[in-house]
Parts: sequence; C-alpha cells; structure tokens
Amino acid sequence: GTAYSFDGGDLIDASAHIANFSSPTTGTITLWFNANAAGSTRRALFSLNTGGVDRIEVEMNGAANDGKLLLVIREADTNLVQLRTNATFEGGWHHLAVTQDGTAARIYVDGVEITDFEVAGQSNSGAWFDDISDLTSLWLGDDTVAGPWDGSIDDVAIFDGALSLSQINEVRLNGAENFVAGPPPSLNITNITKSGSTVTVTFEGVDGQSYDLNKSTDLDFTTPDIKDSVTLSGTTTGVLEDSTATEDAAFYRVEQQ
Repeated sequence: GTAYSFDGGDLIDASAHIANFSSPTTGTITLWFNANAAGSTRRALFSLNTGGVDRIEVEMNGAANDGKLLLVIREADTNLVQLRTNATFEGGWHHLAVTQDGTAARIYVDGVEITDFEVAGQSNSGAWFDDISDLTSLWLGDDTVAGPWDGSIDDVAIFDGALSLSQINEVRLNGAENFVAGPPPSLNITNITKSGSTVTVTFEGVDGQSYDLNKSTDLDFTTPDIKDSVTLSGTTTGVLEDSTATEDAAFYRVEQQ
C-alpha cells in the first residue's frame, strides 16, 4: 500500500540530501522492486550521479537482456564496477541489496548472494560513493543514462557500512525502518556438520578478525582445547574444523581472538 508506482516517465528526486552521500567508503543500498511487463529499454531503479555518465546506478536491462540487473559504478568515463546478473528478475516483487565492504561490491536478491554474472564487461573493485567526484543528484526511478523505471519501488534504505547476509535478511523480513543499524554480530554460527571424525563449523563474523574453534568435554569449558583458527579476509563467513572428533559427544565454541 505504501510502494511508489512509476509509469516510465517520472522519478523521485532526493537530491536535496546529496551532501549526506559524498563521503561514505562502504555501504549498503536496499529496496524492494516490481517491474511491469518486459520493456525494450534500460530502466533505472536507483541513481546517484553527477548529471553525466559518472554515477552509481542499479538498473534492469531491456532489449536482449530483459530482466537482468546491472550495477554500475563509473568515474572519469571508467567503469570501476560493472556487474550484470545472468538471472532475470522480471515480474513479481523482489528484494535487492547492494553492498560495498571496501574490497568488492556484492548483489543480493531475495536474501541470496548473486555470484553468477556475465563475463563480458565485468569489473569489480572497492569503489563506492566517495569515488565519484562532484555528485549532484540522487534519484529513484531514473538515471542520466538508463531510462525511467516502469513498475513499483518500496522500502528504500541506504546504510553507512556493508551489511552482513543475516542483517540483509533482517531488513528484508522486518523492513528497513525496523532495523537498528550497527556493527555486524561478532559471531553467528550458521551450520555444524560431522563427517567421519571431522566436525565442520561454519559461522559469520567480522572481516579482519581472527577466530578459534574451542573444544571441551564439559559444557563450562573448564578444559578447553583449540582445534582450529582462521582470520577472515575480504569476507564475513568463516569455516573451522576439528579433524579429531572421535568422541561420541563434545562441546564446541567459536571464540574471537
């Protein structure tokens, strides 16, 4: 009921707030979108631009690429980031998140990271808002290069910092206005498996931090035993293993060093 509807000839101009978006080096853009019937032109969802071709823009491709999402971060006539999905997202509501953690941009649709992109023209880097000189305009539903959006856009939010996958899903499920921005959780164990004598623990942590897999025979960890260690680099997801898991039962804890 609160979504913005675009007919292919209008936009929402939020350029009065442009001063807030010139310096972030990392961040996240989230929104919901619903495209109308397949179009023959490129259609912009979000654009932070200079009035020319230098910009940060998310669009849905038209013509031969109907329904594919394209992220462009361009400065000085050079695409610092260009990611075009192989999957198409024409029709129906979809949740989109674009993140930049200072090393690479990532695209998430409906709570799943997209890793399958067209090879031709692909580029990725740590570029973000601060890398675009002389920003003048912040638009929803239009761009200086792509055409206007035809469909609906809802629950748009821009965060200062790259959200983790769990945080993106929190925004997706509960709404951006209900999300309390802050640092990602220091630890979130996402999966534990055992195969033979090997226990594998997958977790979400903080990029750049180091973690230990602590094993104990009692729940209060009075006799701890470090089985594995890892330092996260360029990611918030880590894997730790114990290859000596021959006991019938044991307790494990992931600890930040």
